[in-house]
Amino acid sequence: METAHQLGVLTKPDLVREGEHGSWMRILNHESHVLHHGYYLTRLPADEKEMKLDTKESRLLEHNYLTGHQRWGKVDKNRLGTPKLGEKVSKGLSSMIEAV
Repeated sequence: METAHQLGVLTKPDLVREGEHGSWMRILNHESHVLHHGYYLTRLPADEKEMKLDTKESRLLEHNYLTGHQRWGKVDKNRLGTPKLGEKVSKGLSSMIEAV
């Protein structure tokens, strides 16, 4: 089975309802909706109060939620959070630039 050379991002895991978690885990574990570069899980600010946090506080809140939540704590840590997504995209862009 050929996969697309794409990367996926799942956001707002805090809004996943009971019973939906399994389908998200199948995607994150490359069992469903397979993409060449896989998927990353990020958590965006949930409300206006969180939107006012500085970047460092926001990333810490995201990290604590994703790694401390029983639903998402079992996901590969290299695929959790905005910083890990940024690293992957940055490396991919650098590789593309070097290839030119």
